[in-house]
Amino acid sequence: MVGSLIIFTREQEPSVELQTLLYQNQVRWMHAPLICTQGNPIPPMLDDKLDKADWVFFTSANTVKLFLPYLKPDLKIASIGSQTSKLLKEHDIDVTFESSSQYGVDFIKEWASRYGYHQAILFPHSDLANPTYPKMLQELGHDVYAWPLYQTVANQEGIAKIRELLSLKEPCVWTFASPSAWDVFYQEGLSLPKHHQIGVIGETTAKAVLDCGVSVNYIPSSPSMVKLVELIIKEIKEHEF
Repeated sequence: MVGSLIIFTREQEPSVELQTLLYQNQVRWMHAPLICTQGNPIPPMLDDKLDKADWVFFTSANTVKLFLPYLKPDLKIASIGSQTSKLLKEHDIDVTFESSSQYGVDFIKEWASRYGYHQAILFPHSDLANPTYPKMLQELGHDVYAWPLYQTVANQEGIAKIRELLSLKEPCVWTFASPSAWDVFYQEGLSLPKHHQIGVIGETTAKAVLDCGVSVNYIPSSPSMVKLVELIIKEIKEHEF
């Protein structure tokens, strides 16, 4: 069974682009966030690091939003993909480098292939971020200052909403945009009825789900919420006939 209701569990509501796509295809949606972010205190040494930095690396919209007040005009910006770049450009910030892939390892490798000499890099990130990426840059000879800009915590209000949604009799598709969102879902002891399905944004989130012995029904060819929703809509349309 394919659901005609899509539930978004990421912190942010679907973008205008996504909402338009859903509306045009007459697909209903709901937002029930599993996680939320809390900013950490700024490290005392950041001012000194800002003065010496060449680059700031952004790997999520959250890091952009929280770090905007500290950006200086002479810093070059590396963005992990089009959605992160879009937010930066909305704030009139030029993006020097944008990766073609939204996977962290690819992002680092692609940037390093163009800027292979010593650079001073600021790398704000989530408390749950993969430590591999700053280490890769350090091993390539760059001076990297990485620190947890924010914490990811369970969204209790969203979880209460989700407990109600799990009783829905109609088929629906739950979407997960990060391993941390799935981890909260699983650790809360939540489980989906058989007539509900799961869609994930990419391979990393898929692994988190599969490692818990749960099946994944939808995964796009490249990590993108738009591509994931397009994939789900295609399946819905095919089952309407």
